[in-house]
Amino acid sequence: MAFRRHDPGRAVHRLRPWLRSRPVRAATCFGESLIVHWNVEVQLLPQTYDLDLFGGAILEPPSSRYAVRPVAEVFVEHDFGGAQTYSGLVGGIWQVSAKFALDAALREALVGGQSVSEIRAGFSWAIP
Repeated sequence: MAFRRHDPGRAVHRLRPWLRSRPVRAATCFGESLIVHWNVEVQLLPQTYDLDLFGGAILEPPSSRYAVRPVAEVFVEHDFGGAQTYSGLVGGIWQVSAKFALDAALREALVGGQSVSEIRAGFSWAIP
């Protein structure tokens, strides 16, 4: 009987097609007052073969209710070979026109035990 050495790299390589980044996104409406966007992602990091899990939710009212609609986001990410991240964000989105929006937000996070504070600003521009 021959002794075979176990090669974890080979086993992981066979699993990689099923463990690639597979984001799952969904939106749920709660009446006419709240929309929740759910995000879940599982991936195998290609450099280290560490498992990475991400889950989050974005909460906002329907865009027709406010000139500047408030938004909030929470997410948790766990990299099994590295750091955990916990994040919360509050901000607003101003729909300037049907194809252009401005946004601003404040984010607080805990990344690998370190506190992170951010001020964010951006825009969305729809190209026909």
